Amino acid sequence: MLPAIVSRVALMANPGQIALAPLDLTRLSGAQMKGFSLIQLFDAVTAELGPEVVDAWRSSLPEPLRAQVERRAVSSVGWLPMELYYHLVAFVVQSKLDGDHRRALDLGASVASREISAFFRMVLGFTTPAMVFSLTGRVWRTYFDRGELAVLESKAGYVQTEVRGWPLNDVVSIHELVGSFVQWIEASRGKGARISRFEALAPGKYRLDAEW
Repeated sequence: MLPAIVSRVALMANPGQIALAPLDLTRLSGAQMKGFSLIQLFDAVTAELGPEVVDAWRSSLPEPLRAQVERRAVSSVGWLPMELYYHLVAFVVQSKLDGDHRRALDLGASVASREISAFFRMVLGFTTPAMVFSLTGRVWRTYFDRGELAVLESKAGYVQTEVRGWPLNDVVSIHELVGSFVQWIEASRGKGARISRFEALAPGKYRLDAEW
C-alpha cells in the first residue's frame, strides 16, 4: 500500500448523524461504475497482497454476481454495479487490514496511482489541487453514473468541496474515494496536501476541505 495516506486525512466527522451500514449485495442501489477501476483494483490487490485474496473474494459472492467479476468478464469501458468494486475493498479491509475502514484510504490511493498515466502526471504537474477537484468533477461520469463532485470555495492553499448524491451508505466506500482524491492531488503541484476536514453532512453528502 502507498504510505502516509491515512496520516494525511482527518478523521471523518458525522455531524449529520448519518446511519452507515455495510454493503448489502442482496440490495443493490442500481448505481454503476466503469470496469477499468475494478481491473486496477484487481491488479493492486494481487500485486500487494496476492492473487488468492481476489480469488477468495470472488468465491464469497453469490453465484449470479460471481460470474460478472471473473477477470475475463470485466471490460474497461463496460459498466458494473458499483457495490461490486467497493465490496472487494471492504473484503480486503476486513480480511487483510485489521478491519480498519480508514485503510480503505490506502487502497483508493493505490488504485488511483495505477490509473494516472504518464500523460496525466505530466498534465497534472501544472495544476493546483483546486484544479484537480474541478477537473475531477467534470469527468465524474467517466467513472460513475451517479453523484457529483462540486468545488464550493477555492483560495491560495485551500479548497472546499462536496461529494453529492453518493449512492452507497457505507463507511468503506467513501474512504476509498477520498484516498483516490489524495493521490490525484499528489500528482499536482500540491505536494504534501492533506484533507483537513472530512464530514458526513447528510445521506450521500460529504464535505472535504483540502489544504497544501
